[in-house]
Amino acid sequence: MSIGRNRPTNCEESHQERTAGCLARLRAGQAVEYLRDHYREHLSLRGVANSIGVSHCHLSRILMAYAGIGIREALSTIRVERAAELLSTTTLSMKQIAWMVGYSHASTFDREFRKHHAETPSAFRETALFERPERLRVPATPDATSLGHRLPEHDGRGTSLPQTLPSLQRPQK
Repeated sequence: MSIGRNRPTNCEESHQERTAGCLARLRAGQAVEYLRDHYREHLSLRGVANSIGVSHCHLSRILMAYAGIGIREALSTIRVERAAELLSTTTLSMKQIAWMVGYSHASTFDREFRKHHAETPSAFRETALFERPERLRVPATPDATSLGHRLPEHDGRGTSLPQTLPSLQRPQK
């Protein structure tokens, strides 16, 4: 009769734990990559979890364990990073940028942007464009769709959105 034959040894347990940890880190990385690829869409914890093949509870746990943030915060960070890039390199309107990065309301975009940058998107743009104007990239064709994004024709309230880029002019003091 052998004692402990059916039970894993400490070495095997630590290997199993390491394997589970590696798999969890891999899943957390897959979730973040999915968010980066689909940030423009309306995303939910369950939808992201289904797309990478884990339960929503497990995804929530592993994101918190390995990234230190929840899915909403991760998505918000990705959207705001992209918005900051667009603010400093284009002359698209705030509504257009909000829509392009996945926010259906400019007020939500403004609130989330302030959480991450401690200033409004407009103030961020003014600082970025007028301190470093060489970063501005206006497409040769002033059509905003040439940036690779389809713009909405209205903002959901019946107001038409311009389909061309407004010209950049320094505010008069």
